[in-house]
Amino acid sequence: MGKISIVGLGPGDYSLISQGALYALSSSSNVYLRTKKHPTVDQLKEKIQYTALDYFYEKEENFEEVYGQIAKFIVEKGKTEDLVYAVPGHPRVAEKTVGIIESLCKENKVELEIIPSMSFVDAMYNYLGVDPAEGFKLLDAFELEESYIDTSTNTIITQIYDPFIASNVKLKLMEHYDDEQEVCIVVGAGIKDLESNLTYIGMVGMIDPPREEAKEAVKKCKTAGIKTVMITGDHKITATAIAKELGILEKEEEAITGAELEEMSQEELEKNIRNYSVYARVQPEHKVRIVKA
Repeated sequence: MGKISIVGLGPGDYSLISQGALYALSSSSNVYLRTKKHPTVDQLKEKIQYTALDYFYEKEENFEEVYGQIAKFIVEKGKTEDLVYAVPGHPRVAEKTVGIIESLCKENKVELEIIPSMSFVDAMYNYLGVDPAEGFKLLDAFELEESYIDTSTNTIITQIYDPFIASNVKLKLMEHYDDEQEVCIVVGAGIKDLESNLTYIGMVGMIDPPREEAKEAVKKCKTAGIKTVMITGDHKITATAIAKELGILEKEEEAITGAELEEMSQEELEKNIRNYSVYARVQPEHKVRIVKA
């Protein structure tokens, strides 16, 4: 039976990785990164060998499935070998794979160690000059609809990584706060070159909404018996949301990703082509296959 060591990579600056985490990373020849898209990785790759698990994001349909599959992969490996699993920030702060891994380790009797580093929350409060003892609540943008928003305390919302999500968050917050409520958008907390130019601003919403005439055009095509299909490089979650708004998509299973296309033969694609209305995360070669099918 192996041992799994989960280490934090800190919020972004190499100096904010703990000594314990650095020692674990440099001492192991079996290191897995949840994602290599983290500022510290550029410096770490000169000191360690690792396997990045970013490919899970292309294979699965949503983040819950991504996190679940990554956790299962790590625990299966940990059943027979010692390994280090590295995640951004602090392993116990807004890192869902860690909780799933802990549960699976208990079920499978796999030894587990958590080695912390500074979290993005620590870095953010340090930059803003605010004491967390004043109270705060940490929320996930993807779970905001089901979350309780407490207007009496500070609220931190994570996972706002594109304009579409930012717009949804804005609309939700407007249900609880007035238009003059001050909001701080923090980018690159803990990364000195990125956080130096941040300023306090008002409530901001960013969205590139579908044009009304586009909705009408899709409706007319449907009436005429013409099927409209969306082919985009956007994430599947974003693509399906817009497609539903336009009337292109009715069921989730009508959406497929480029990664899923790669696992499908041209014959299979031709057989099932009429079942799909949305193609997300596609590359130029995928578009050629779709047109041929």
